[in-house]
Amino acid sequence: MGLTKSQKKAFQSITSGANLFLTGKGGTGKSFVIDQVKDWCTLNGLTYLVCAPTGIAALNVGGTTIHKVFKPGSIGILEPAKIPVDPQVRKRLEKVDVIIIDEISMCRADLFQYVAKVLFAVWKKKPQSKRKQLIVVGDFYQLSPVIGAGEAKAYEELYGNMVYAFQTPEWGMLGLETFELQESMRQEDRKFIAALDNIREGVADLSVFQASEPDPKAITICGKNAEADEINQRNLNLLIANKRKKRNYRCDVSGHVVESDYRRVDQELSLAVGARVIMMTNDQDKRWVNGSFGTVTGLSDNAVSVQIDNGKVAEVERYKWEFEESRIVTGKDGQKHLEKDVRATIRQFPMRLGWATTIHKSQGQTYTAVNVDIRSIFCKGQLYVALSRCRTLDGMHIIGEIDPEKVIVDDVVKQFMQKFHEHHENPADLTGPRFPFEEQVASNTDTDRYQDGWDDGYEVGYGDGDAAAQERYREMVAADPAVKMVSARVAREREKDMLPPEQRNPKGAGRPKKEKADLHPTKAIRVPESVAGILKEMGDMAKTYPVEWIDGAFNAFNEYISQKLDEQADKFENEHNK
Repeated sequence: MGLTKSQKKAFQSITSGANLFLTGKGGTGKSFVIDQVKDWCTLNGLTYLVCAPTGIAALNVGGTTIHKVFKPGSIGILEPAKIPVDPQVRKRLEKVDVIIIDEISMCRADLFQYVAKVLFAVWKKKPQSKRKQLIVVGDFYQLSPVIGAGEAKAYEELYGNMVYAFQTPEWGMLGLETFELQESMRQEDRKFIAALDNIREGVADLSVFQASEPDPKAITICGKNAEADEINQRNLNLLIANKRKKRNYRCDVSGHVVESDYRRVDQELSLAVGARVIMMTNDQDKRWVNGSFGTVTGLSDNAVSVQIDNGKVAEVERYKWEFEESRIVTGKDGQKHLEKDVRATIRQFPMRLGWATTIHKSQGQTYTAVNVDIRSIFCKGQLYVALSRCRTLDGMHIIGEIDPEKVIVDDVVKQFMQKFHEHHENPADLTGPRFPFEEQVASNTDTDRYQDGWDDGYEVGYGDGDAAAQERYREMVAADPAVKMVSARVAREREKDMLPPEQRNPKGAGRPKKEKADLHPTKAIRVPESVAGILKEMGDMAKTYPVEWIDGAFNAFNEYISQKLDEQADKFENEHNK
């Protein structure tokens, strides 16, 4: 499967070095682009790292969780002033070229600030190490970050109304360029796509959706955990009625436990052989991750045997969860600080029944058949996520009344995306390359060299000879150190290209030696005089430049060949007439 038009442009921007926020409605292939970028990194000898806020989201893109990569030390509120000193985190990130964070909409502002500060700290310690490129992926119109009831007051004191990653100062400091994918790859029905687009932006276009009887063989997604629990229990009862071996496991508790703690772990876990389960943690031996599905194959007092859907069989033991309590205290220095205490621990098998799941856990998933229970939709973006999980309208079975009041969009998100669209007539237009975390302009500012760099940059960036475009580029170079570095870099590459092969490559490999007199004195790229030379140049370009540039080269080549054929024909005709 090839890239769509907007995916190609996004890929071009990423491979040019941009720090990018890659967004788009559900099903536009954001995860697919991530896969292409991973392959491109591997082919070009670049190291990459992929992570996401939740285990299920990380599983979808073949990565791990943000907490596992950056090790903030807590899954609760993060204190703004604290920066990690974990040597293993620093050592690992120093070796990474490209960092990809998926489902950025679910990454809370405090966690994103923490991640950004870690990256800045790594760069400042070793400014001569490899540049780090950051790509964040997701759709802020979908599910928003979660702030638990027990931490809402402390979070507001520390961060106010700042919830989303794009609300943090670090979002701007990282130079993240917004790029929105356009074409739907999940759905093909135009009316279905149009309705989803409207719901995504807060317009209650519900005419194509109809309630129907659920499909007993399809997975069910629900608004709340309690609804998913009821469906799972019903399926479990069917296994028990068929005399399957069953067992109940009650959790071991210490400390002060509140009701909300059981959102992450079952107080009493009932299982039977043949039951479908979803894993709730990451396994240290990497047999499963948070969000993996499996089937129970055996039960004992101290272990549960599970056939994970990836084919591995695991003997699962109890896991210990720790629950913290956060509060704000004023220190002797008069500053507010965050204090945490472990108020409770729970030991239980890290799994739940998996015939049904919540809409939150389904984000990023694609189903051929799905039962969508919308009776308890309660938060922003939840209905859109639920209705966009299925490939077709025929495969989706809606349970409950489709109420326009359930179409809930955060005005903060709407304003953020509208601001982006106001600056981009076509949301898929490129915004140009950036080289992240560079704090100083290139030291060589020699006038002639800089002018050469500007000329080359103009030819590559615009190439239309338009005076207005030329002036825009001048202003951009003057205002943006990153663009100035690009110009200097292009100039250096141009000078390298002008060298004979034995100087560019001491081993003597490459094209035959040419004297400078054989080269056209242009300011941009060399123009070989022979058709064979053009073919060689195009081959080199194919290894370096994006698809659109190659297309342009082929068009130029065709024009050149047509011109040469016309010249040969005229020459032949003149000689024949003589």
